[in-house]
Amino acid sequence: MHSSEAKDKLKQICDVRVTTLLLLDFWNSNLKHLAYHSVLVRQLHEEKGRLMRTLLHQESSAKFADILYQVLADEELACELSSKLLLTSSPLPPDLPYAVRRSLIPTVADYNDDCQTRWYEDLVTGYQLLGRSVFSVTRDVVGIRLETSYKNKYHEPYFLFIRQKETSNELMVYRHTLPPTIPLASLESLLNRNVPAYLDEIQDMLQAMVARREQASRLSSQHAVESVNINPFYTRISFTLRDPNIRHTTVQGYLVYDDIKLSRPTQVLLLQLHEQDEITHQVVLEEQAQLFYTRDIDQATAEVKLVPHNE
Repeated sequence: MHSSEAKDKLKQICDVRVTTLLLLDFWNSNLKHLAYHSVLVRQLHEEKGRLMRTLLHQESSAKFADILYQVLADEELACELSSKLLLTSSPLPPDLPYAVRRSLIPTVADYNDDCQTRWYEDLVTGYQLLGRSVFSVTRDVVGIRLETSYKNKYHEPYFLFIRQKETSNELMVYRHTLPPTIPLASLESLLNRNVPAYLDEIQDMLQAMVARREQASRLSSQHAVESVNINPFYTRISFTLRDPNIRHTTVQGYLVYDDIKLSRPTQVLLLQLHEQDEITHQVVLEEQAQLFYTRDIDQATAEVKLVPHNE
């Protein structure tokens, strides 16, 4: 295998390293937080190791291994120098290998033409589209914006402001706009072990809450729905259905969400109530209740059919 072919196979490694190194420099220049730096570096090396093992398994020849390690070495040097040169506009060292120098020149030239600012703006926009973005607040505080969406529509963003504890190198949430249902205290240890996983946990909870809220809102607009009751964080939702063609009969629905990371209920109770001679007859609609485990609330409710009571 030629060096050019090896480089093509390693493009994914380069992409991961370039993006991560630039993010490292962004964090270091604004937060100066070495703990987060070490987390990213460790994750970066783990990802590179997995990719290397995969490639070596596919091409186990000694010649390919030599090419692979040489390309990795050149690529690592190029990426590290690029991240430094982009921030300092320093001249290229005269003793660089030709392959490394050639890969650096276009990048440095572009950023010397004031492209660095636009690149960061594009990066921030891209991260917003992916659901989160990071920005500097002060030298010691970094803000994280978490997007929420439902049915291809963006809803309100939430913000976390993180800084380093005064008595240690650990990170802490300084301020936030998250709803009280998010268990920040129990997630604090994860923040200092794995920042991406920490944000994933929070974002899953936010997304599920927004989904439940929007489903309940759509439910309220349905013609057959007589009433909807919710708790503040949409973990308990109840509703009443009435069919005008079936007298004295309603369906009461009760949805419970024990896992706040889910947009589907963990418990469903569907009762049909029929009033006759001041006596209420109750029937549990077990089969129709199953609809709510696999469909949005408004969709499931639209499929619920009231059963006429035998007089």
